[in-house]
Parts: sequence; C-alpha cells; structure tokens
Amino acid sequence: AANRMQADGLTVKTEQELVLDGGSVDLKNSDLEIRMLTLCAAQKDRGDCDTPDVGYLAHENRMAGVDNAVSLNNVKIHRPAVDIGYYTTTIFGGKVNIEASDIQEWGITLIDAGTQWNKTYGSQNAYDVTTSSGNVLTVKNSTFTPERPGECHVSFLGNQVVLDGVTLGEKSICLPPINLTIGMRVRQSRSQRTTGLTCGTLRLRRMK
Repeated sequence: AANRMQADGLTVKTEQELVLDGGSVDLKNSDLEIRMLTLCAAQKDRGDCDTPDVGYLAHENRMAGVDNAVSLNNVKIHRPAVDIGYYTTTIFGGKVNIEASDIQEWGITLIDAGTQWNKTYGSQNAYDVTTSSGNVLTVKNSTFTPERPGECHVSFLGNQVVLDGVTLGEKSICLPPINLTIGMRVRQSRSQRTTGLTCGTLRLRRMK
C-alpha cells in the first residue's frame, strides 16, 4: 500500500493520545507509555465532531483493503504510572499482525482486521466492523495484561484469526471480558451485540 508509516526503535511517553495512520503501519522494537493509542492502516478515514447537525454524536469511519496492513513486532505498550482515567487501544487494518509484543490494558482494546470500521461516540455509543475474505488477524508470542479486571475489555476480530503462543492474564484473580469473533460482521451497542458467525477456540494461560 502507498503512504507507508514505518518506525523502528520509537519511544513515546505521554499522558495524551498517540495516533499512527497510513496506508500501512509498521512498528518495530518500540516502547510506548501512552494513555490512548490508535494504529490504523486504511484507504479512507473520515469523521465528524459532536455538533448539533449530527445529533451531538461523533463518528469515525474507516475503509481498508487487504494490502492495508498493521504490523507490530517487539512492541511494548504500557500505561502512565499515574492512573488518570479512561484508556483505549484501537488497532485496525485489512490485515493485522502482532508478534513478540506486550500490551498492558487499563480499558478497552479493539484489534480488528476488516474492510470497514465504524464507531459512534456519545449518548448512542455503537461499534460496527465488516470483514471479508483475506482479512486475517495474526497474534504470535505476545502477552496482553489487563491491570484493572473490572474495567478491561479485549476484543479480537477478523475473517480469519490466528492466535499462536498468546498469553492473556493479569496480576489479579479474575480475567477481563474477552471476545474472539471470526465472521463477516460484528455490531455492538450499549444494549446489543450481533455477529455474522462466531466460532473458534481461545486458550488462556494464567500469568505467574
């Protein structure tokens, strides 16, 4: 894909949001201490603000082809030492590959390989992702560590999902809500979640 964003050895420390967008996103050997993170590889990306003409709602709409890929290799994502509230990690592309990485979670983590990604914020929060053949999400030899079990949510979505050597665990007793969705479409609102097809096996290993 054109407009390729590459970073090797990136170090970021901030209590704000970091957004890395491009036709493809390739991040290696990096350490991010960040409040909110968005990694997006897409053909089109548009949105609006919470103004009266859109019903005081904010919208994000993204479209990706299979050549719009997000790749993380040996990346550590962790949160500021001071708890300053809400945290999110959003990763979207036509293909997503995460390898040998460590992601610490204090909020919502959405990792999606799809063709369309739509999200609405405000009084009517909604999340809608469509996938097609070739939208593959691969996670290998990586760890996801939720730090606040009652406030964490981890979601993996793709037309094909490959989890190999993935550890989902935490320092506390309870695991967070975890969604593994393999299908054509997922829609989620405050009151409803629907999928075109849900299947697969998720193996969990408790961290020591």
